[in-house]
Amino acid sequence: MKQARELGYSWAVVLAPHQGGRQEQDAALIELLDTLNIERVYVLGASAGGTPAIRFALDYPERASGLILLSSAPVWDKKPQKLPGRMGPASVVNRNYLMWLLSPFFQPIFGLPSNTIYGMLPLHERRAGIDIDATITNPDMAVHYEHYPVETLKPPVLLLHAKDDRVVPFAPPQGQVQASLHRYPNLTTVLFDTGGYMIQGHPGKVRHAIAQFIRETS
Repeated sequence: MKQARELGYSWAVVLAPHQGGRQEQDAALIELLDTLNIERVYVLGASAGGTPAIRFALDYPERASGLILLSSAPVWDKKPQKLPGRMGPASVVNRNYLMWLLSPFFQPIFGLPSNTIYGMLPLHERRAGIDIDATITNPDMAVHYEHYPVETLKPPVLLLHAKDDRVVPFAPPQGQVQASLHRYPNLTTVLFDTGGYMIQGHPGKVRHAIAQFIRETS
């Protein structure tokens, strides 16, 4: 977003390098909604986007009609004794050629098709965001566990997740999704036995679940 104003987007919140914490992301979303004169929205957070989506629903319940978590980073069941460090690819890997060389290993390691790489390139346009996710966004719900009291969430929540997700694991010991479900006060879950991180093979069911959730809660 650093060139957003130069491109004519007067509403943009420009984040300097090494920013992008929950306050900045909240501010960016609120400014966008205010500029577009949108009072309430359904917030969908996928993967690392779950962190700012949850934070937005906690901070601005009057602006969130509902919260949708799609293969989302989870809140933790309890604060971990050992806090996580970087949660994402090493900075040195975030180069077009290196990531392309590693793409044949996406399937055996992460359960992702190797052609996922084509949706990631060019990495130089995403590098700052990847680093923000790895160092700030992804660890935040563990490091600042007390700032995510999802038990107090006002908006209804829809959570969609595949049990065989290897990027955001569902069950212990690697994953926190299953263990933290009890913390949400008004939760609808749609779980898939297969599909992995991208919930492959179930696009119709995902669309139907989201549409039904919005109909029933709007």
